[in-house]
Amino acid sequence: MNINKFWAILGLTLLTLPLHAANTSVAMLTGLTGNVSANGKPISLFSELKADTELTVNDKTQATLVLFNKGQEFVLNGPLKAHIKTDAIEVNGQSLPGKTLLPDSSNLKLAVQNFEQAATVMRGDLESVELIYPLQGRIFERHPTLQWEAPGPGYHYQIELLTQQGETLFTGKTNKPELKLPDNVNLPINQIIIWEVEATKDTESLSNQASFILASQSLIDQLNQQKPDSKASPSVIALYMKLLEDLKFTQEAKKYRALLKHTK
Repeated sequence: MNINKFWAILGLTLLTLPLHAANTSVAMLTGLTGNVSANGKPISLFSELKADTELTVNDKTQATLVLFNKGQEFVLNGPLKAHIKTDAIEVNGQSLPGKTLLPDSSNLKLAVQNFEQAATVMRGDLESVELIYPLQGRIFERHPTLQWEAPGPGYHYQIELLTQQGETLFTGKTNKPELKLPDNVNLPINQIIIWEVEATKDTESLSNQASFILASQSLIDQLNQQKPDSKASPSVIALYMKLLEDLKFTQEAKKYRALLKHTK
């Protein structure tokens, strides 16, 4: 593949992102019987709240919240007004005690902060292949199945994985819109890996690129210890989802966000 063309498309737009940049919410409403408003506006179940939000819990209302940074759950019984802060929920100037559901993840987030990078790689124009997985962020699998949308029948696909420096890590060919990386392919850990699909049919050629990072085994082990089971409450699921988002497991976090929406 044409590396000069590749880097021109990539645009060298690699950006270092702070852990809190992607999502500024600090809390979520995970349980509600009655009516609640945030800064004077009614909110619904699973609404996310920013710091310095004034929460009004009406009479005969019970609201359950999780504070992401603390991994804690709070149950508020109205009528009352609560002030949402990054590390506390206050009522009448006093911090409320919370129930710890997940351990403090501050050190875990700091340990991987140096690898919080994202690449603006996907072109998204009409002449590109729509990529599905993996996209921008960390993944758990050592040998992921690369997936994309077939632009139509009869296409042949060439796949290439590269380092940020343009060094080829793997090449492969397939007639299907997916390719599982062979077990003998050893990709670098905690480094941005760029993958490109080129689809060809007769004289037509389409392509696109995306990036991902293989998480370290120690990070995977710690996350697996906190992973919600099938009986987990909405609060536990929400906290784990936010932890995944903060650690840039973007697509894995979407699974838990979808699960949360179907949880009552």
